[in-house]
Amino acid sequence: MYWPMSVIGVHIVRLFGMELSRHTLARACLSAVVVSGGLVPFHFRKHLPVWVRVACLALIFASIGICCVWNFRIMRSHVENPPEWDFRVFWMYGKVLARHGNVYLPSEYQEFKELFQSDTQFTEASLNVGATYPPHSMLLFEPLGFSNIHTAYLLWYVLQTAALVAAIELLRRIFLGGSGVWGLGLAALLLFALRGTWVTINFGQTNFLVLLLILLYWRDHELPRAGVWLALGILVKLYVVFLLLYPLLRRQWLVVAWTVVSSLLLAFASLLVLGPTTFFSYFTLHPASHLPSWVYSERINQSLLAVILRNSNGGLGNRGPLAQPLFLALALLLACVTSWLVYRLRRRCEYGLALVLVLTLLLYPGTLVHYTLILLIPLLVIWEYREDFPGGIWGTVGLIAFVYGSIALQQGDSTFAAMLLVWMVLAGLAVFRTQNLQTIQPEGSDLLTAPH
Repeated sequence: MYWPMSVIGVHIVRLFGMELSRHTLARACLSAVVVSGGLVPFHFRKHLPVWVRVACLALIFASIGICCVWNFRIMRSHVENPPEWDFRVFWMYGKVLARHGNVYLPSEYQEFKELFQSDTQFTEASLNVGATYPPHSMLLFEPLGFSNIHTAYLLWYVLQTAALVAAIELLRRIFLGGSGVWGLGLAALLLFALRGTWVTINFGQTNFLVLLLILLYWRDHELPRAGVWLALGILVKLYVVFLLLYPLLRRQWLVVAWTVVSSLLLAFASLLVLGPTTFFSYFTLHPASHLPSWVYSERINQSLLAVILRNSNGGLGNRGPLAQPLFLALALLLACVTSWLVYRLRRRCEYGLALVLVLTLLLYPGTLVHYTLILLIPLLVIWEYREDFPGGIWGTVGLIAFVYGSIALQQGDSTFAAMLLVWMVLAGLAVFRTQNLQTIQPEGSDLLTAPH
């Protein structure tokens, strides 16, 4: 029975441009099973016998423990022998800054060509381009340059691990409040079951910091200080600037003002640290414009633009990545629909904010597979309101498991398809809830559902 089903599965996924091995398919199935095995007992925990609850909790925390051990081994291996991507790039930024060099000049990186014996892609996308992060982001990378790469990587992993632990606790408090140890276990399990977590650790990326800052913004999104978290998020990853769409549409001018002021303060601090020559080089040299074209269409890039470029024969041509007509048209359509829904959602604001998060991942031209760590927030919003979803608990579990499995495939455009599916589900739920609330509550009612 297993063999015919596996053959049918392989033929189906090939229709979507995927070439799956048994290992890849097993990884996707394992991710889906682990997530389902965490969500179902969590939902029915109050109705389970004591011994079953204890067994489920033991299994959840045992799985988390195994993941922690494996990831610790990855970290130890990378500290001893740092791989080419991505931490090495951050460390090079720090070394150039430590000697008061200009991180935006490719000539500053020539010494690293001999030091690392880099391959062609690393040379084209990093050494021959220079830093592509804006000046205020260099405040995060500069301290790395005062240590050798091994010590810097160790300290970097300590920082990222602290952010991961804090993010797990915030996930529990915001979306799984009142569930105690069950919520803590489920939040950790959902994070470790997500393919993006493993890729983030493997690359030494900054996604745990971004997740933590977005969660802090989510918690405080109706307070002015939410703008501080947005500004810090933009410092770590530029795509967080897309989240400003939400306070703009909701007319939260104090949040916008705090974001702008905080960003200006960070920019001024980077001007003092980098010096005016390096600071303004980012705006005069436009380093991102010198990136090779394959950066926008490589398989690890799962943005809307990357999907369009991979499935068209024209590629970039002589136009810039943001000038592709089909991308502009679809991006405008998605942005307009999202904006309209956010504007309409006065009572169930979680759906609106979750929609903006997913829209950010879809439209940002540099969305890589490990950025899907942020997708956990919209998925938990869907889980929180699982009674609204068709099929209730079972339909919600099936959806989340399918999304996890699609991301774990990491083949073809499966990750993009998973993000688009989440956006469509949230949009559908938002429309349904808007119509439902208008039917139940009198028009003009000021009752608001308190955010979680």
